[in-house]
Amino acid sequence: MPAATSARVPAHAPAFEAITSGRAFEEVAAQIRRRLQAGTLKTDDRLPPERVLAGQFGISRNTLRQALRSLQTMGLLEMRPGKSGGAFVRDGGGDAVLAGLSDLAHLGVIQPEHLSEARMVLSTSVASFAALRRTDEDLAALARNVDAGEAAAREGNLLKRERLGFEFQRLLAAATKNPVFVIFTNAVIELNEDLARRYGAPSHRLVMPRRRLIFSHVAARDAPAAAAAMKDFLQALARYYVRQRKQQAAAVPGR
Repeated sequence: MPAATSARVPAHAPAFEAITSGRAFEEVAAQIRRRLQAGTLKTDDRLPPERVLAGQFGISRNTLRQALRSLQTMGLLEMRPGKSGGAFVRDGGGDAVLAGLSDLAHLGVIQPEHLSEARMVLSTSVASFAALRRTDEDLAALARNVDAGEAAAREGNLLKRERLGFEFQRLLAAATKNPVFVIFTNAVIELNEDLARRYGAPSHRLVMPRRRLIFSHVAARDAPAAAAAMKDFLQALARYYVRQRKQQAAAVPGR
C-alpha cells in the first residue's frame, strides 16, 4: 500500500461531467474508463472523494458506489481503507481477465480442449517473441529455473517441478516485453494449475527434456525452433490430459 503522502488526487485529473441520461451507473463507469484509456488517470492515482465525485456527476453516493464496485470487479480500480485510502487506479495486472476465464471454466463453458487450443496459440507466440527479445537477465532467470526443475525431477519432487514449470512459462512471457502476453499467460496458467490438480502432473520424462529444449532455442534466439518446441510440449501435455480424463471417467461407477 502506498505511503499516506502519496494518497492524493493527481493534479492532472480532470473533473468529471454531470450525467444527464437516465443510465447513471453505466455513464459513471464509461467516463472513468475513458479517462483511463486517454491517460489522464494513471496507475496509482486516487479518484476524488465520494462526495466530490457524486457532486461532479450529479448523482447519489449510492449510485456512485455501484459504479465504483463495478470498476473494481473489472480490475480497473482498487478500494483501499484508511485515512489515505479511497478508489485508486490499478496497474492492469489482469485480474479481471483471470476472473472471467475462471468463471467460464467453472461453469463448464471452457473445456480442457478449449484451453489447450488457446494455450497452443498463445504459448508458441510467447516462445517465439521471447527468443527474439530476451535479455541476458531473462536468460539467466530461465537457466536457473530449468536447472532447479531438473534438480526437482532427480529428487522425485513432482509438485516442485510442476510449480517451476508454471514459473518457466511466466518467465518466458516476461521476456517478450509485451504486457498483453504477460496478462494472458498468467490467466491461462491459473487455469492449467486447476487441470494439474484435477488430473495430476505428467512424468518428468515428458516434461523436462522439452523444457530444456525450449530454453536452448530461446538462448540461441531461434524463434521458429522455440515455437516448434513449445508446440511439441503442449501437444504431449494435451494427450496426457486426454488420457487422464478418460481414465477418470472409466473409473466412475455406472459409466
